[in-house]
Amino acid sequence: MNYKKAIAAFILILFFPAIIIVSYFCSFKIIKAIDLNIFNLYASDGFSTTNPYLNNEVLKNTIIADAVTQVFGKTEKKFTTTQEAYKFLLDNKENANRILLQNHEYKKYMDDNGLSINGFWNFAEKMGKLDENIINAIIYIWLLIYVLIFYFFFGYRKGIFITVFLIYTLTVINSYSDGLLSYALYRPFTNFIAIFNTEALSLNEHLMMFNSFFPTLKEAILTYILLDTAYQIAVDRKYKKNVFLFREILYSLKIMKHTLIKNKGGNFYITKLHINFYPLIYVLKRKRKRDSNSNELFNLMTSIQNRKFSYKPDELFLIVTKMICLIEQNKHLISYVK
Repeated sequence: MNYKKAIAAFILILFFPAIIIVSYFCSFKIIKAIDLNIFNLYASDGFSTTNPYLNNEVLKNTIIADAVTQVFGKTEKKFTTTQEAYKFLLDNKENANRILLQNHEYKKYMDDNGLSINGFWNFAEKMGKLDENIINAIIYIWLLIYVLIFYFFFGYRKGIFITVFLIYTLTVINSYSDGLLSYALYRPFTNFIAIFNTEALSLNEHLMMFNSFFPTLKEAILTYILLDTAYQIAVDRKYKKNVFLFREILYSLKIMKHTLIKNKGGNFYITKLHINFYPLIYVLKRKRKRDSNSNELFNLMTSIQNRKFSYKPDELFLIVTKMICLIEQNKHLISYVK
């Protein structure tokens, strides 16, 4: 086991929560930089670039502000974002709905502008869930990036497939049991978390993680599997192509060796070898720094490919024999030419 890779992977996992938090705060700036009105368009289903229900003009020209104050008047909580205010309205929907419907001036405003109380609550629900939706999207993106890092940089392909099997099985069982599994795992999962964190995990936090984080992780890994499948198809095609090209080079060298044996000691010169070594040279170029065999074979092939003068038969025989021996003993080429 490569302990350096394992430690690096563990440290990377520890940074995951911080990356999500930073990405969350940056996401609003990025979205607003693209379009300042995108949140209102999203919440109103493309109806308006401003909040059609509680914008400054509405608050100024109607007495809806008094009605809204009645709803918020029961709490001393400070709202740092618009999303939190809408969440509070949703948590107090029955009382808020009654107060809003009793406000005849506001009802008239909605009727005049083609709005409805159902539209108001649809807007509130979308704004209330905005944080959760953005966080889920960010988690999905970063989980996918992490999975790709673990595959390409750490080589944990088997571990990724084992993880997706476990996560997918748990989420499917939880879905078929109507959430029963998430409740059943609350106590053991809380005890496990307590090993690393003294603060107890609440049931709501556990359910949110089980019903939101794990499905997101599942989708990220399933996306990786699609990418991995496409990547493996490309690798297999390249492998089959290289098998043909590398074997063609090896067989051509063996035929040349056999021909040179027949004409050993002949008084003639060979001006050019009609063998394309470039496919092998391309592969060996990346392997030569870590492998003496690959380095020697690379030097032989490039010298022949670039040589401008003729060979004597005996000289070429020694070179060809050496190349055949190196190809058949090369650990990177053995699967192609065996």
